[in-house]
Amino acid sequence: MIFIKTLNSGKKIGVVLAALFIVLIYSYFVPGWEYLDFVLHTPSLKIDRTFLYFVLFVFYLFHCIVLYKILDYSFSPIGSIREVDDQSVSIEYKKNNYTISKNEIKIENNKILLPLKAEKITVSKHPFQSSAEEYNDFLMDLQRGKTSKTITSAEQIPVSSFLIKNPKMKFIIFCVSGFAFMLLFRNIMEPFKNDIGVITRTGNVFLEILVTLPFLFLYCFLVYLYFYFTSGVKTIELSADTLIFKGSGQIILPKKKVNEVHIVENAGDHKVLRILFYTNDKNTYSLNFVTPKIVNSISDYWELNVFSPEIAVGTNKNQIKKIYKL
Repeated sequence: MIFIKTLNSGKKIGVVLAALFIVLIYSYFVPGWEYLDFVLHTPSLKIDRTFLYFVLFVFYLFHCIVLYKILDYSFSPIGSIREVDDQSVSIEYKKNNYTISKNEIKIENNKILLPLKAEKITVSKHPFQSSAEEYNDFLMDLQRGKTSKTITSAEQIPVSSFLIKNPKMKFIIFCVSGFAFMLLFRNIMEPFKNDIGVITRTGNVFLEILVTLPFLFLYCFLVYLYFYFTSGVKTIELSADTLIFKGSGQIILPKKKVNEVHIVENAGDHKVLRILFYTNDKNTYSLNFVTPKIVNSISDYWELNVFSPEIAVGTNKNQIKKIYKL
């Protein structure tokens, strides 16, 4: 797994200050302090001072957030972790190689703490070179490296995933509400569009993008927050009778209340995409960012292998579903 070292609070404050300083210098040229002074003191433009400051605040706030993430990634040291055997891992970090026991590695709130150079550093998955599935696999490897691999009466595995209740319905709701709010937002902003174009010195396509981007960013962020606080899963507790998903809340799925389990795979490489649980009360639960190891654990505890799965086409022709009727 490719990881990045999470910056400590002091360095994060430094990155924030650096981003603010760069955006301040950037504002001198775009749209330009002299130009803004001209806009403020030209009566014919009739642009309210409060409105101008609000537009500039949103404009530069967006730039600050993007620049902060770029700087945060740029200044975060990169390393890699690979499993050597059942009890140890090899770590390459800052051109040094370390081999440490899995027992020395701690997991706190799904963050991995590595004991290197007489200090514990917090790491997270690389945003571009490591997937959520790979991260989940590594969390499971660490957990099982500290315990016996034999199937016991219960097991708790750390994951970083989402368990979404009735995903199709929520997809439709968020699509419709997003489209409705987009139209409402455009109607609200229409009288101010020309003034925004004058303030930011943009027009035509660039003005449309500039007006739309903050809304899209805010809406996607709110949707993410909704799923993070309602569907986020940090651990799965497995037993022969029940699956307990713990995270922002707790969802209990007794086996006796589940009619079918669908394992959705990519038809080409058979990569597991998600697991669907269909319950007696007509609800559907979708577990995302799953890996073969998570699937195997659920299969072992719920003994799915004793059932002969039906093979069906998924939501598109590039997907297949293995349907287990319990």
